[in-house]
Amino acid sequence: MLKEKMKELLTKKQVAIAILSSFLLAILPWHVQFSRMAAEANVGLFFFSLGVYMYIKAINKNSWWLVGSAVAFGLSMYSYLSFRVISFIMITFLLFFYRLPHLLLLLFL
Repeated sequence: MLKEKMKELLTKKQVAIAILSSFLLAILPWHVQFSRMAAEANVGLFFFSLGVYMYIKAINKNSWWLVGSAVAFGLSMYSYLSFRVISFIMITFLLFFYRLPHLLLLLFL
């Protein structure tokens, strides 16, 4: 999932960065240690990244990806305690920087 997300955010010339980031995540000792015991922080991180990914897809395609993003952010909030705060901050950030310019444009037209 990380590779696909990086491929969409980067240009075709920077796909090597996506592959490198996937490789580094695969060999990172912290990630390997905590993913082996299925810590709820890893589950929360998965749903959090999935929520951000689906939100970016919803902005680009204006489709039902926004519903999936809301579900993923909701699941991340229920998986680990600190993701309740982090998800709220990220949702506010995404709404402010991605939706607010569109809403202001509609208000002034």
